[in-house]
Amino acid sequence: MFRIDHASAVAALPAPQAAGTPGYFTRGNVATGVAPTIFTADFANIIQEELMAIVTAGGIAPAKSDNGQVLEALRALFAPINSVGLSFDTSGNWQRTNSDGYLEMGGILASIPSSEGTFTLNFPFEGFPTACLGVGAMVRNTASDDSGNATIQEVTLSTGSALLYVQSHTTSGFAAAGGIRWRAWGH
Repeated sequence: MFRIDHASAVAALPAPQAAGTPGYFTRGNVATGVAPTIFTADFANIIQEELMAIVTAGGIAPAKSDNGQVLEALRALFAPINSVGLSFDTSGNWQRTNSDGYLEMGGILASIPSSEGTFTLNFPFEGFPTACLGVGAMVRNTASDDSGNATIQEVTLSTGSALLYVQSHTTSGFAAAGGIRWRAWGH
């Protein structure tokens, strides 16, 4: 991508004309007297500057001989969305770190209280560097019956752990032999 560098180009971006009614290009029609749309300098400058903004935001120096710079810039700009690293510990817990510092982790906690009450989920991988923003968990019903009728609620969060509350939704208690599957996120 490169700005126009013809001898007829000006050194500074001219102020655009006042905006008209938005529309679309036409080839025109001689038979009906419709003139083709004129490709104006204002429109060309808008396209050029929109593309240059992408290239420079992507950290790329404009080069006249490289026609792939917009694509390269888009890839650079959206690369932080992709996961940078996924790792597992020996217990099957996982952690994914993104290049923007966002961190997710999760796993299975095999043992939780068999009656209502609080319990602590200690985060693996040394926890979160700055803050845990949230945690979600569900009871694993490994017995495939209706005895896993419980919910897990978040009580408090820290960088290294979450205090959770398990609540039964039946009068006869619940089975938690499968433990919980959990996921936490933060930075």
